[in-house]
Amino acid sequence: MTAGPMKPAVAKPRIAKRLSTTIASGTSYRVSKAQSLRMAAHDKKVEAAEAKVSKAAEVRKSNAEKKARAM
Repeated sequence: MTAGPMKPAVAKPRIAKRLSTTIASGTSYRVSKAQSLRMAAHDKKVEAAEAKVSKAAEVRKSNAEKKARAM
């Protein structure tokens, strides 16, 4: 029922398209000084929260290891 031998699929190299010249490739966003300071403060809060979580995980892990050794 087949129409004949199947041709092997040859993978063609994928080439990225060129960027459009109408779109600026170096898009930059300007923010006010106050907004910049708010963003920096937010980043610091997020980093502090992540550090707190990782430290708590380390403490839990060390406590679990101590319990395992004690038994």
